[in-house]
Formats: sequence, C-alpha cells, structure tokens
Amino acid sequence: MIEWHEKDVLAKEALFFSEFKGTDIVPEFKIEVKGNAYVLKTHKYPYTWGEYSETHDMTKYKPRLAELISKIHDRGILHLDLHSENIVIDPSKDDIRIIDFGESLTMADLGIEPDDISGVIDKCKKIDYDILTE
Repeated sequence: MIEWHEKDVLAKEALFFSEFKGTDIVPEFKIEVKGNAYVLKTHKYPYTWGEYSETHDMTKYKPRLAELISKIHDRGILHLDLHSENIVIDPSKDDIRIIDFGESLTMADLGIEPDDISGVIDKCKKIDYDILTE
C-alpha cells in the first residue's frame, strides 16, 4: 500500500507510525520524501477487517485487536479513526495491524491522563466499537 500526502498532512501520521516502528501494532513501513510530498510505503496486507469479515468469523481476532488498541493507549496515543478499513489482516499468518494514524492525537494534547478511562472513551467516539462486539 502506498499513500501520497502533502508533507504537513503526513508529518503527523509519520510521527505516530514511527512511534510504533518495530512493534506488532503497525505494518512494516518506510517513509520517503519525494519533492513536496511524503510517501508512506507499508507492507501490503491482503485484506482489511471489513473485507475479511464479510465472509469469515472474526471472533478469534477480537482479543488481538483489543490488545493492539490497549498498546496504543498505553503509549498515550488515541487513534481517533479506528474502523474496519483501518485494520488490516493477513489470515495466513493470523496477523492483524492498525493503519491510518492521520487523525491520531496524544492524550497529553487532549489534556487527559492515560488512566482516565472516561476521558479516553469520550475522545474516542469515532471508534467503531462494533468490530469488537459483532
């Protein structure tokens, strides 16, 4: 997957991707500068959660997804746009990762403490919690 963005748009996403480099949270990636744009190249996963869930039971992946969300929050970051198209899956490896951190913010930016669960939930209204409960 290759995403082209103007430098200022991708700068924030690159910052968050870099925060998770070498972890099991995001796909492998590299960032290149081409003229006035950044290029974010990520390892291609065969499906999004939405695509794969149309024909497969996702029950076995839900604990892993909850773990990934927890790891993101443990680093003081809120994704703020988590839905079925921003979760990629490689069923041959039972591997899922989270992508598209373009709307993410740190908890500090939002003035909430990492252990303030109600504050986190209030700020995460855009998360599609149905992916965890369907």
